[in-house]
Amino acid sequence: GVFSDNELQIYDNFFNPDITPSFLLDRFLSIPDRTDISNNLGVNDPNYLAAHNWMINRNGGDPNYTITSQDRDDFHGYLSSSYYQICHDAIELHAPNKLYLGSRLHSAAKNFPEIYRDSAPYIDVFSVNYYGPFEPDTALLQMWEEESAKPFIISEFYAKGFDAVDENGVPLNNVDGAGYHVPTQEDRAKYFENFVFDLLESKGCVGYQWFKFKDDSTNRGLINANNDWYLPLQESIYNFNRDIYNLRAYLLELRNNITVIDVAKDTYISDRTDGNENITIYGAADQMRARDASSFDRVSYVQFDLSLLPSGETITSAILKFSARRGSSGSLSFYEFADDDWTEGESFSDFSGTGGFGTLGTLINSEPLVIQNPDFEPYEIDITDYAVSEFLGDQILSLAITSNNDVRMGTKESDNESGGTQPDRFAAFLELQTPLSINEFDDSRFFLYPNPVKDKLTIEVNHTIQQVSVYALLGKQVLHQDNINSDKITLDISTFNSGIYLIKITAENGAVSTRKFIKE
Repeated sequence: GVFSDNELQIYDNFFNPDITPSFLLDRFLSIPDRTDISNNLGVNDPNYLAAHNWMINRNGGDPNYTITSQDRDDFHGYLSSSYYQICHDAIELHAPNKLYLGSRLHSAAKNFPEIYRDSAPYIDVFSVNYYGPFEPDTALLQMWEEESAKPFIISEFYAKGFDAVDENGVPLNNVDGAGYHVPTQEDRAKYFENFVFDLLESKGCVGYQWFKFKDDSTNRGLINANNDWYLPLQESIYNFNRDIYNLRAYLLELRNNITVIDVAKDTYISDRTDGNENITIYGAADQMRARDASSFDRVSYVQFDLSLLPSGETITSAILKFSARRGSSGSLSFYEFADDDWTEGESFSDFSGTGGFGTLGTLINSEPLVIQNPDFEPYEIDITDYAVSEFLGDQILSLAITSNNDVRMGTKESDNESGGTQPDRFAAFLELQTPLSINEFDDSRFFLYPNPVKDKLTIEVNHTIQQVSVYALLGKQVLHQDNINSDKITLDISTFNSGIYLIKITAENGAVSTRKFIKE
């Protein structure tokens, strides 16, 4: 994609408000006539005329209008959408099939809903240079998303550490630039994690760019003047980016009341018809296989424990997500499987039913799921109806998976943490969405302190707390307390590693809230 400009002054706080009116509309209406020297003619400035005619039209053709605050707000949308439409049409003509990324809005421009609402028809992805705070204003991120219904990227952000020095060991002046100031390089890493957490939790955000790669006279860079990485920042970037899609999915789960249940057990069995021994693969295997062939068939099985879903919930959707690759070619069919008592080490003959595969139940996907790539890729299917019926029953959900040819799938043993070859959570897991509670926390009495914290973290809310869960960076639960029955609780986190954590508080009336805190 392309940007059409950088940091246009589409905002109110002009550089010298004592000389020029501070509001954009007032500034345009204050432009004096200019002289066309070549023709010695007095003509009106086109920018003045555009604003003046816009105001006349808003006032029913009356040129004797009075400017209102609503006029000033709406003019932002008129000006930006006029500019973006011209750029959009030119890009579409001369560089078709390219994303138009806007003009890198900045400063007060990011605060006006009218800019995002009125410009949305001409922008593919909004871009915003976001400087100033330690973390983005999540209400602003939500406003951009809701007003435009378009994605956005943070095209610039960074923090500067006071401890940075140049190649001669002289402290950098850190005067230039708008980045956030922090004491040390370790604090720059915390700034990055804290800022990006909120970006990943926003459904509208589809990218971000640290500005810039290498230091100049200030500590903006990822590397210093000697081309050496700032190690704390490098480690934080690595931790986020190595598993960024799963981390983003996890943060959106917390936001949207989604519960992820990892597979409880998985295996596949092979029925050889050529006289050789029947084989069961299980345990340390990092692949399951499904195949329909003349010499042997293979069927895979997975199982989930739905009792892990909090009591009293109802399931509104259930999506099975898994990794798979084709051998030669193939597609997958998923069946309800009534036998819940099988084990990963169960022998072929122990599966009940004709042929030893067990009795396959109702086919879930009416159209086979085609696996197209010889490398592992993520896939998903909707199994909501089956999950709802099993949750209302024994809360154990088993699936049988067959293929018309040869397909291989990741297993729970294919987790990096287990030494396998596949990325974390790239094997099967079940994503369950439940209705959001109508009860909301009252932010007027939601206290989480101190933050940052070293040893003891206290939570006070306006509800009776039932459960508290704390999650580390990549979604691992590191603390859980139940049956608290109090509106205040203090947690001992002295043994936690330094970094960013999420805390999820559930009240006895079903209200849920998730917050961040920093462990020093």
